[in-house]
Amino acid sequence: MPNGKAIGFEPADIDPSRELSGSLPQLKKLRIAYLSGPCDAPAVFAEWSEGRPADHFGTNYMGQVLQVSAELNAESYVITNLPGKYSICKKGHFIFENRPPSSSLKGIRFHLSFVPWFARLTPKLLRFKPDVVIITMNQSYWFLLFFLRWFGIPMIPSFHGMPWPKFAPRKLSSRILCQLN
Repeated sequence: MPNGKAIGFEPADIDPSRELSGSLPQLKKLRIAYLSGPCDAPAVFAEWSEGRPADHFGTNYMGQVLQVSAELNAESYVITNLPGKYSICKKGHFIFENRPPSSSLKGIRFHLSFVPWFARLTPKLLRFKPDVVIITMNQSYWFLLFFLRWFGIPMIPSFHGMPWPKFAPRKLSSRILCQLN
């Protein structure tokens, strides 16, 4: 950029004192859906919003998502799967929904229980109309969110653990689920 000039641009072309004619178009507010793991998101939100240090399992990632969402002034729909009871609440630009998994199931029933779990989540997720979905929970079952592509919603996977035990042979179910994903 010799002489302070960029190609096709002159510094004199900018007049900071000039007022803009008309109004600028309003930008669409960013909408983020975050499928977290087992976490008490409203409690993490309270700690984060008050500036207290996090002291719960899973709060580090949740706190980061809250911070980024706030910095982007984004509407955020946070879904967790903390065992216990179902809950939903709105705090500021955040909607927190806890959808506990079926904990008493074993074997194939356990794996099949994720089909209705995701099916019940789907209508609310689509009504929220997220611009992006960040996914950390239920990593073996992300293929059940295949339909998001049909609606032009990108998914950002975020792995926080190992997909299978490091020193153990992989189970048949793990190999099948990995292929589906």
